Amino acid sequence: MLLMLSNLQQRCLCLQPSSNKDVPLEDEAWYHGALPRQEWEELLKQEGDFIVRFKSDASGQYVLSCRSADKQRHFPIIKQDDSTNRLEGGSFGSIQELVNHHMSTQTPVTKASNAMIRNPISKDEHDLRHEDILLDTKLGQSIPINTVCVHSNVELVGEIRTVGTAHIRCYPAAVGNEK
Repeated sequence: MLLMLSNLQQRCLCLQPSSNKDVPLEDEAWYHGALPRQEWEELLKQEGDFIVRFKSDASGQYVLSCRSADKQRHFPIIKQDDSTNRLEGGSFGSIQELVNHHMSTQTPVTKASNAMIRNPISKDEHDLRHEDILLDTKLGQSIPINTVCVHSNVELVGEIRTVGTAHIRCYPAAVGNEK
């Protein structure tokens, strides 16, 4: 039997939390990493919309953010000593299991809030994963250079500042040092 799914059904299936524990959290469509406040505020528009994000402060916590009762609510996901994750009720082996439980059972995230998560908000397919970004040089830090320019036979010696004016001294490349 051939099963055909509509585009909407396929999209919904992709947004469901993975039941495979081996899938990294970063690969979940509804996980947005360290998303700036202005951006996640714009994402949560309808009742039940939700994302999971990384709180970019010293706490290193993950947060479940959702829209409930016409306002945005944020629930820190508590990482326990036994490496399980919880909000208010039971503990789960992964954040994916926690999210899957609340979506599938429609159990409120907390009793006091009565907030329920229904609509996972997918990250843009062009978003970079924070793990894929290598921070090398800080703004304002000097970068020493000593490079021979292939096309102009000019050796550059000096430093470049990542913000501000570049200070570069140019010398003709020594004869026989051509690259």
